[in-house]
Amino acid sequence: MNYEELRDALPLPELMKKVGDGARAKRIAFCPFHDDVNRMSFGIYQNGRRWRWKCFAGCPGSDEADYLKLRFNLTDEGAKRKWEELANQ
Repeated sequence: MNYEELRDALPLPELMKKVGDGARAKRIAFCPFHDDVNRMSFGIYQNGRRWRWKCFAGCPGSDEADYLKLRFNLTDEGAKRKWEELANQ
């Protein structure tokens, strides 16, 4: 699958649920990539048809592939493979 097909098959909120981060798949949440001590710094949002994520404490936010790369310490190709596996479950 190409990236557009993956985005259609498994957008960010659904992808986050599949990897156990469904409680964080909202506008404001605690960041899964660092300890948010006093405030929530993480959020997801839709930009046109695409979902994006952002951490206001400095984690490098972007799209589904970048989420998987950071969450599982994967390469670009590894993140795409993981995304395809999750989309086919």
